[in-house]
Amino acid sequence: FRQVTVWLKNVIKRKLPGPLQEEVERVLEENDPREVEKMITNIERTLDEMQRAARIEGKDEGKVEVAKAALRKGFSVEDVAEITGLSWETVLGLKNEMEN
Repeated sequence: FRQVTVWLKNVIKRKLPGPLQEEVERVLEENDPREVEKMITNIERTLDEMQRAARIEGKDEGKVEVAKAALRKGFSVEDVAEITGLSWETVLGLKNEMEN
């Protein structure tokens, strides 16, 4: 248990964004050697959340790139917002950013 805890604190935790680092620290502090299974489950849940957040971020980045390409091709802000699912305000902001 101690070795796993040290590994999680010194290797895995450093690679996580701030809020997830705090969550891992909390999980590690709340568990003791008799609750290894609970700790592993909680850490797994935290890592799953990190993956889910990364996928969402990647999808959003992809939408932004498609929106920029469509705007370069002359699509209207309204059409780009409808096609990508981005808000009208976001697309307008991208258009303004590209024009400056």
